[in-house]
Amino acid sequence: MINLGQQFICLEEFYEVIEGKKRYPLHLLAEQCGYGLNFESVDIVEKAILLLKHGANISYPDYEGSVLHTTIGCVRYHQYGSKRQARSVDRTGRWARSFHEPKEFLMACIAAGADVYAINHEGLTPSMYARLFGRETEWLEALWSTEHDPEMVVAHSDPNFHHCRERSASKLSLEEYCLRREQDLKVRQSDIADDDEEMSDDVVERSYDESYLSDKSTCGDSETEEDE
Repeated sequence: MINLGQQFICLEEFYEVIEGKKRYPLHLLAEQCGYGLNFESVDIVEKAILLLKHGANISYPDYEGSVLHTTIGCVRYHQYGSKRQARSVDRTGRWARSFHEPKEFLMACIAAGADVYAINHEGLTPSMYARLFGRETEWLEALWSTEHDPEMVVAHSDPNFHHCRERSASKLSLEEYCLRREQDLKVRQSDIADDDEEMSDDVVERSYDESYLSDKSTCGDSETEEDE
């Protein structure tokens, strides 16, 4: 059993039932990936890695399909507002995380051995699912980053290429991915700090402009009274 913040999740048993259908721990995290509605204070990718390192089964399917299907189809926080709007109301970093978490979640699962050719109950592979949700770029980048051959993976989702039996395999292990992620996080944290500073400067400048306009308005009223 793993403690995810205040949530305890069993590795091998289903955690949630939706209309009689099972949802396993990795799928539960995957559906929150990019939005963080229930786990706002939790690094979802980090918890997924923890589950994987403790033996969570990457192959369990649920009602949507493989964990890759769930990740590709998850809701993204940044789709619901502009950067400035999100910064003004969001103190959890969900806006920034929503760009990175889904792809990182995909990479962690692929590096841990998730089947990039898995077919769900609708007969859709993750590549087809990515096309359905308009997330081909994210999917292809995840494949490329885990040292797959993206063209070969996508080709297997094309009915015209079903005769092709050669399959791509990830050359990146979960341990190697974790090391790369640590390096990427350091760079990203630096970028976010610079971005926050820029946003802060904008707020200060806007406050100065508003104060200046207010002063001018007051002065104008005084001059009018004197003229009278």
